[in-house]
Amino acid sequence: MSQRADLIKKIKSLVAKTVENGCTEAETITASEHAALLMQRYDLTFDDVEKDVRDLKYQQDKRPFGYYASGTRRRVFPIVRGCNRAIAEFFDCVYWTSGANLIFFGSEDDTSLAHSMVTMLQAAIEQETNA
Repeated sequence: MSQRADLIKKIKSLVAKTVENGCTEAETITASEHAALLMQRYDLTFDDVEKDVRDLKYQQDKRPFGYYASGTRRRVFPIVRGCNRAIAEFFDCVYWTSGANLIFFGSEDDTSLAHSMVTMLQAAIEQETNA
């Protein structure tokens, strides 16, 4: 992807952070200000960005993450749980756990990439632990 396309993608992501999409009002204002600054700095118009914002699909992506300890209602999560917040922030998502599931909320691509990152980190941690 070209640098301009990457920049437009980032601006689209910032513009799409709205209260309707699950952000707080403060997050929405901060994202809008940052998008405006980037558009001004790189001489982009809203028309360059706006047409694709409506096409972004936001969703929650739920996948199994932990398990219930046998004979109890206690949930057990993998050690990578400590990285979930950083992964969510990196991919512009919000995350939470429900039962033994990990849920990311964001654009379709971002949530899928966030889950892939969790899986990859967990595999790396397990491999190094076993080694």
